[in-house]
Parts: sequence; structure tokens; C-alpha cells
Amino acid sequence: MTLQYHVKLNDGDVAPFVLLPGDPGRVPVIASCWDEAHEVARNREYVTFTGTYRGVPISCTSTGIGAPSTAIALEELARVGATTFLRAGTCGSLQQRAKIGDVAIFDSAERHDGASRLYAPIEYPAAAHHDVVTAAIEAAAALGISSHVGTTFSTDLFYTPHEGFAFGGYHQSWARGTFEDARRRGTIAAEMESSVLMVLTRIWGLRAARSRSWRTTCSRPRTRPARSTPRRPSTSARRAWSDSRASVARPCGSWPSATRRVRARRVRCPGPSCRPPRSRRP
Repeated sequence: MTLQYHVKLNDGDVAPFVLLPGDPGRVPVIASCWDEAHEVARNREYVTFTGTYRGVPISCTSTGIGAPSTAIALEELARVGATTFLRAGTCGSLQQRAKIGDVAIFDSAERHDGASRLYAPIEYPAAAHHDVVTAAIEAAAALGISSHVGTTFSTDLFYTPHEGFAFGGYHQSWARGTFEDARRRGTIAAEMESSVLMVLTRIWGLRAARSRSWRTTCSRPRTRPARSTPRRPSTSARRAWSDSRASVARPCGSWPSATRRVRARRVRCPGPSCRPPRSRRP
């Protein structure tokens, strides 16, 4: 097998189990929790570390933002031996019962992206593999982390269809109520990659699911999120977050603004008029 054009990986460079964050900066943070890890490749938005965790080979590759770059990563990772994928990142909640810092486990996705439609017709389901979903549910329960299982709204865009968030206040009348309709359907969150991940792995006979941490709410984009302190996690959950060197995200103004800390590095979401409060570890 020749060197893959974008991810710069070859046979033997990755383990069968691959974690897929979006941000390249999260890859070394994730890998720091393993027993052993080393950088394998770095090109454009694609950074890959491979190592072991509790004696099991594991890899982590960043995909960038959105379905197209994720599809490229999946294509090339599958060609060099990856078989099981777990997307890790953040999402916006569509249900009021979900709290910032809770974990969303997606077993299916609404396909509002364009990339997956070029692989399969819209009638083809975006469904996660039951083995990976079950493992994610059991892991959250063992750590005492509050989790929610359900369908996600996968879209290509970040600043629309929210009215008033695109540059100059631009919006389309048909898009009003898009997320409110999704909420009524029981969809639990919105993000930008799950649909293509689930469609491609199901077509290829591979395994995938998605586990996300809620950073904010987007069910009512014109309403400011509550400023009350999120509920205190359990002792086991706080220990797990401490071990991974990541803190619970805090609300900071209107959607989609949020701030979270990874180690000593502060990451600020590019939402309009975002003024984050002082970040404190749980």
C-alpha cells in the first residue's frame, strides 16, 4: 500500500481502533492519557498518534471540521488497516434536559450534510454500530458520567440556519425553526461530522459511533443560555476529567459561544460577542 496522500500514513502506522477528534491540538492531549504514545504523521489538519492503552493498540487522528475532511480521513485510515472509529468532540444540545459537560452518545444521525449523499442516497440510514454504542454507554456508566443516547442533527454549516448569526444578519426564511423542528422529533444534539462517519463505515462493513461532550445549547439560538453553575459531577467523573486534563465547558453568552480549557491552553469558540467568564476546574 502506498503512502496515503492527505494523512501521510502507511500500513502498520495505525491501530485497528482509532479515535477521531476534529482539532489537531486535541490529539496529543488524548494520547497523553495512554500508557505509551508517539506521533506518526502530521499534514494539514490531519495529526496522528499511535500507542497503547491498557495493553491494547490504539490510534488518534484529527479530521478537521465537517463532513468532507472527515470523509478523506476515513477513506485513508480504512486503507491502512483501521476498522473501528469513535468520534470525540463537542456538540450543541437540542434538548433542555442535557447539561453542559454531559456526554452525548449518537446511535444515529439526521443527514443534513452534502458529503454522505455522494456515497449513498438520502434514504440510506446513518446508523452507528451497536457494539461501539454499547461500549460507549457502558464506559459512561462505569465512570459515573451523565450521558444521553439518541440521534444527532449533522449539518455542513456552523453559523446557519440560526437567524442572526451569519455575517450581516443574513438568513433564509425557510430555515427558521429548523432546530426547533429537530427538537420536537427528539433529536438530541447538532454537530457536523456524524452522518458521514456512520454512512461510510456501514457501507464498508466497519464499525463506528460518536461520543460528544455538550458545550452549549442551540435549541433556542436567540435566547441566552442559563448562567447558573452546571450541576456538580460525581467524584468518579471529576477524577476521569482530571486524568484526561480536560475541564467541563462553561456557558459564555449567546450560542454558539463557549470556552473550555485543555491543560493550560484556553480554546475559544468563534461565536459573536463571546465574553467567557473565568474558567474553573470542577
